[in-house]
Amino acid sequence: MGFKGQLCRYVWVVGVVMLFALRSPAHTLPISYLFVVTDADYVHLELSFNPFELSSFSEYDTNHDARLDAAELAAIEPQLCRKLLDHLTLRVDDKIVTAETSGLSPEGDTHHATLRAHYRVDARRAMLVVSSSLAEITSSSHLTQLNFLRDGKRELAQLDAQSHTASFLATNAATCDPYLPGMCATCAPSSGRGEMLAMTIGFGVVLLLGLYRARRATRQKASTVTAPTSDPL
Repeated sequence: MGFKGQLCRYVWVVGVVMLFALRSPAHTLPISYLFVVTDADYVHLELSFNPFELSSFSEYDTNHDARLDAAELAAIEPQLCRKLLDHLTLRVDDKIVTAETSGLSPEGDTHHATLRAHYRVDARRAMLVVSSSLAEITSSSHLTQLNFLRDGKRELAQLDAQSHTASFLATNAATCDPYLPGMCATCAPSSGRGEMLAMTIGFGVVLLLGLYRARRATRQKASTVTAPTSDPL
């Protein structure tokens, strides 16, 4: 296979990976997306998760269709809300705060469900710590992509079984993301797909650069080899 053929092959592979990255959050990857937003009166929490990951899922899926519909969620909403919130802890200035209201709803076009909780506290100028132990009720491979928004600025963190706490200082130095309108004055949390896509593109660029350098080194090595000469008679 020539260099152009190899290049086309790698571009195709990168394209497939990018397509998977865009589609996979809607299916069964062990990833949850947690959004935490502050305003003058509340901290708002929104967790998009796959109920199939829950260790107690079989108890909730009464019609055995591998998803939780609106009726099934309504039947278990109070207990499941408590269970999820027991594994999500918010501290404001080192004080644990509890949710004033919470609720669950299904995401109609995916297998996911959404937990929403509201904490009556002004954390705009406070240190806020988010802790997750969702891996205890899902799987050890579970991770949570966290988007934290305050004063129109965004910070990202990843929570998993090894790293289950994220701290956000009172002085938030994150930069505003202009492509996320609607959640607060100038920003809103992403679904995490943009970051995954950027990582995929970066991985593809590294692959292409590596292929180019290897090809160049092979050519340089070949140009230094001289043809053997015959012995004089």
